Amino acid sequence: MKSIRLLLMLVLGIIVQLSAQTWTSQTSGTTNTLRHVFFIDANTGWAVGSGGIVLKTSNGGALWTSQTITGSPLLIGCYFVNATTGWIGGDAGVYKTTDAGATWNIQSGPSSVTKRYFLNAATGWAVGGTDGSKPTVDAIFKTTNGGSTWSTLSQNTTWSRLYGVQFVDANMGWAYTESNGLLVKTTDAGVAWQIRLSYGTTLRIQGIYFLNQNIGWLVGRTSSSGVVMKTTNGGAQWTDYGAGLLFSVADVKFADANNGWVLASGPAGKGMLHSTDGGAIWALTAEGVTNMNSMLFLDANNARAVGETGAIMRYAGTTGV
Repeated sequence: MKSIRLLLMLVLGIIVQLSAQTWTSQTSGTTNTLRHVFFIDANTGWAVGSGGIVLKTSNGGALWTSQTITGSPLLIGCYFVNATTGWIGGDAGVYKTTDAGATWNIQSGPSSVTKRYFLNAATGWAVGGTDGSKPTVDAIFKTTNGGSTWSTLSQNTTWSRLYGVQFVDANMGWAYTESNGLLVKTTDAGVAWQIRLSYGTTLRIQGIYFLNQNIGWLVGRTSSSGVVMKTTNGGAQWTDYGAGLLFSVADVKFADANNGWVLASGPAGKGMLHSTDGGAIWALTAEGVTNMNSMLFLDANNARAVGETGAIMRYAGTTGV
């Protein structure tokens, strides 16, 4: 009898925990496509997208206010190092704010960027292309003075447009192309880059996330299925966990070594896929939500995602705010 009672308690506990882990919609006040989201804490965050739209919240997303950049550029990514200092990038270049987004000033240097990553208020990298919305070569830029000046680290006519970049420390970082399945790595702060994965046009990479120097994930799609790959040795080898995954997978975030999420859409439905075993097995959650483009996890119980037609979703786990 005691064993049956204990089993029932465990089952009820699992049900309660799962029911508390939900994605809910927030009102953005715009129908513009949102391409990227970034929070510096549970309350303060920004979302950017088409038509120069910049949204800010100071209360966790209950209310979003517009900080639209003039000229209506396509904004693809944003990054903040504290509550006042941040950067936004897109087809027009890089914009910077030092007053929490009240004003944005374009910086000299990169003419077209997708994403950027800053270690601190001074040092950061940006990637993209050099030919507006249809770049013909890739470009990797670096700044050591908060973006006042940018130096070009790499240009390659065979890589196509670089669409994302992440550094785990001052020297080690990764960047990827979206259209031709290429992942590159640097161990000297971006001076030199080595190819760590090259699939050509058979693989469309749509997101990477590295937990540390060794453990990382890569997601995307082929013509027939989604792709989820994991490395435990800094990209030297990759394990493919996406076999039979009937989704196009975009963006990936892990809160720790086990708990991760990807954005997904495809014949099997659309929503967020959740893994609790480091990426080996994925389960569909938030099924049927609008196609999403970007997500950010502050911890395993607190996240935001943004997407088409101004969609903003909030994730609150068992202890989420």
